[in-house]
Amino acid sequence: KNPELEYFYTKQAAEMGMTEAQHNLACMYLEGKIVEYDSLKALAWFSYAGAAGFAHSQVIYPRGGENN
Repeated sequence: KNPELEYFYTKQAAEMGMTEAQHNLACMYLEGKIVEYDSLKALAWFSYAGAAGFAHSQVIYPRGGENN
């Protein structure tokens, strides 16, 4: 398994709008294992996936972004 390729293809898919890839990319940034830890980038990608209806990301970013 090549971490650099995993990041490259995950980011490419995320940028194309694939919600699971957006969530996975957010996890990469949050965990800081393949890429450097970046909570702002993680939140941004969780936001995209959550707003698009990806259930796992909605735990972090509720659909529509409402602050309840």
